[in-house]
Amino acid sequence: MQAEPWGPDAVTNLSDADMAKTMTPEKLQYILNFGHRQASKNFYLWGVEWWAWEKQVKGNDYYGITRRTLFQ
Repeated sequence: MQAEPWGPDAVTNLSDADMAKTMTPEKLQYILNFGHRQASKNFYLWGVEWWAWEKQVKGNDYYGITRRTLFQ
């Protein structure tokens, strides 16, 4: 399941506005909730390394907070 933004360039070169077109904390929460509602107990997320990049480079931990909130 998608867990990072997609765009016409590498994610590290996208503006925040371009990233928000395909991924926001609210969209991620929707995706994670959708995964939890499925019959399978396991699902894979594509792009979680981007969450670490957002925190390390931009100081943005919205995605880590979302993850910790949903997977308590």
